[in-house]
Amino acid sequence: KKYFYNMIQLYKWNKGGDYLYFEKKSNRLYTNFTFLSSHYRLNNVKLNNEPLEEFDITSSFPLMLAIYCMKVSPDIVNDYDFREYCTSIKKKSFYQDLTDLLNKIKDCNNNHGESATGKRAFTKDIVKKLFQIFLNGDSNRNVYIEGFSNSFILEQFELKYPCIFEIIEKVKSNDELLYYKLSKLETEYIFNIIEGLYQNYADIKILTCHDALYLSLSYAEKAKEIWDNHMEALLNTLPDNLKEEKVEINILEDFGIYDGDNLSPKKRSKYYMTLTQ
Repeated sequence: KKYFYNMIQLYKWNKGGDYLYFEKKSNRLYTNFTFLSSHYRLNNVKLNNEPLEEFDITSSFPLMLAIYCMKVSPDIVNDYDFREYCTSIKKKSFYQDLTDLLNKIKDCNNNHGESATGKRAFTKDIVKKLFQIFLNGDSNRNVYIEGFSNSFILEQFELKYPCIFEIIEKVKSNDELLYYKLSKLETEYIFNIIEGLYQNYADIKILTCHDALYLSLSYAEKAKEIWDNHMEALLNTLPDNLKEEKVEINILEDFGIYDGDNLSPKKRSKYYMTLTQ
């Protein structure tokens, strides 16, 4: 089904069936290119007769959700749960962390794909779809994806990130769609990168697909530095819990965990240096 859909879209485009539509509510641009799946874009479209290189935002909507939360509730940066959420974003492990959490709560065995009770494990792809439904759908409507319900992810997200859950539900209670708010933030970020690329390389050609840019291969290395700088600057606006908490060795010694006299000379030197700091 996916193959035929993409082949039909490519056929229409190739025959001159150009499509261009700008959605004002989301600030998204829809074209023949955006209708294609990522694999078909990369393998069937060229710029300057060159293959394409893709640059996309990792976990775009979860990231934009964090940005939105800070815009509407600046004090949220001091909330431990929000900082934990942002930490997951910065580590680029949000969906995997959420998948692991759901499977742990559900008592699933990821190695065998099911638990002792026969319950199937969540996959990351399923969790991505369920998260989007939870984010943009009706919280009172129970939706199933391949037999998995979105109600479970809703309950667990509320428990783990209550401050973010409250903001999401507030938007929904006003009969607004969070999708449009996050899409606008996403587009604003992409436009900033496009502006930077054109300022540095006036002749560059760029194709867009919502949270991603596609450039000809000859510009990929040049553009990577600009992309990485923008991404780093955006992520640096997020708080986190990444700073490691160091446990004083003398405290560990009180519990009999360390014995300085039994350490090697090198470790003993480091041990006493820590004690005197």
